[in-house]
Amino acid sequence: MGAPNFLVEPGRLVRAGKRLVIKGGEAHHILRVRRMAPGDILVLVDGTGYVATGKIISSAKGIVVIDIEEVKAGTSDLLPINLFIALPKSRAMEWLIQKATEIGVQKIQPILTSRCVIRTDSEERMDKLVARWHKKALQALKQCRGIKVPDIGPIMGLEDALTCLDRLGSKLILCESSTRLPLLAAWEGQGSRLPIDVIIGPEGGFTSAEMALCLTKGLVPVWLGERIQRTETAAINAAAALSAFLRYKGLIR
Repeated sequence: MGAPNFLVEPGRLVRAGKRLVIKGGEAHHILRVRRMAPGDILVLVDGTGYVATGKIISSAKGIVVIDIEEVKAGTSDLLPINLFIALPKSRAMEWLIQKATEIGVQKIQPILTSRCVIRTDSEERMDKLVARWHKKALQALKQCRGIKVPDIGPIMGLEDALTCLDRLGSKLILCESSTRLPLLAAWEGQGSRLPIDVIIGPEGGFTSAEMALCLTKGLVPVWLGERIQRTETAAINAAAALSAFLRYKGLIR
């Protein structure tokens, strides 16, 4: 089993030099949860792709001093999958962020649709939600030993979100409809193009006007089976299936 990962602030590893001091929650995790001590090796990540290997040289009063052995810009471990999520309830979204980070999707774009159960009444509240989701992603990154968190976009309406679709990639939409086109068949039908943009509707479904708008943008309706899934379940189901298939095809590591 490899050395455990711990988090530092973005940019800190680049400026660290030969020594780095860890305080607060991460120091507590190192000393009290993992019970590490001087001489132990650990890995530090900043969530932007930089990775450092270091050795603990001292620990006292909740402060850990680390001798940095190497800092490098790691190869991105994110998958070419972008999830456009119609906002579910707060806890469901946090669960989704955690699992999508563990899978390694490269982008999570939260969107508001007519039937979303959550409402955002101010720009300040929306910013706080995105900041909280980013923290959840960082926590998940440490647990799964990843090196880079997904890009979590600002909350936006459906029409604005559709302008963020990758022009050259595949475009799929999970929804309740008469289609019976399986997810992977739909992706191959679009030429197996990367990245893969996947839009997941709210639990109440898209309105007819929203669905019509999505179809004008080239999104292909896809099917995950007879059982109706919650938004967060459908999103992770799709991301996991695509991740496994991309590896099966040898398109990612």
